[in-house]
Amino acid sequence: MLTNFVVKDFDNVPTVSGGDINQPGFFADQYGDQNFLIEHFLLDTLDHGPLVKGTAVGGTVFNYGTIRYGIIRNVSGCIQLADLHATNVTTIQYVLCHDWVNWGISLDLTAGDNLRNVLIEYSTVADGSCPDANCGGPIYMGESMTGTNITIRNNILDWVNATHGHAIYGELYSGTVATSNYNGFYRAGNTLRWSHNGASYTTLTGVGSWNAATGQDANSTVLASDPFVNRAGSVFTVSVGHAAKTASSTGGEIGAYATAETIGPITQ
Repeated sequence: MLTNFVVKDFDNVPTVSGGDINQPGFFADQYGDQNFLIEHFLLDTLDHGPLVKGTAVGGTVFNYGTIRYGIIRNVSGCIQLADLHATNVTTIQYVLCHDWVNWGISLDLTAGDNLRNVLIEYSTVADGSCPDANCGGPIYMGESMTGTNITIRNNILDWVNATHGHAIYGELYSGTVATSNYNGFYRAGNTLRWSHNGASYTTLTGVGSWNAATGQDANSTVLASDPFVNRAGSVFTVSVGHAAKTASSTGGEIGAYATAETIGPITQ
């Protein structure tokens, strides 16, 4: 268990040639990590957040656990998952991920596949920059994943670039789309997009839409206005009276702040 902590300014990308380890730095690089709990934290200005990467003991011990009540910001990607347990669920909840570059939460082939039994709920993925066509978006579903029992619900999924990125990116993924519903999508006034198996969609519902093609997000919402109190000041609580206050599966708030718990470290 890791609780009530701050990690800042970890960059493992080499700046000069010769002798450097040519890999990005991750807050955590987890193999066969079972029943882990990472909570009440701030990860700030890292290459990447947690990487739940592979199996241990000859490929027989798979990962599962919980990441909750945390803030991850100023990273290439916030959370990346692979090689998950056959029955136990890995949960990401009440996490704020903002000012990311390439993707927010990634379900991706890394050291292995076995992308299964994942619950992503009540989290906010916001202000991704998506500078080029290699950007995934708030949720990235990788090319080789064969995901089962993956649920994405009650989240706010947001990014800012007018050209690149998808709210849920599965452009190269041909498997079953994750079960996704009661999410709020926003793109700072730009066109929203979703993708799966080579096709891209620019409407949530209706003929030719993301929902019509995949059956997902029937009760999700395209938010008509910026949901956040002060985006420029990195205050990602939901504004009073905003539609995101009542958009969840229970009729309550969506996103990371739909809880009485402190998001981030608890001040001692």
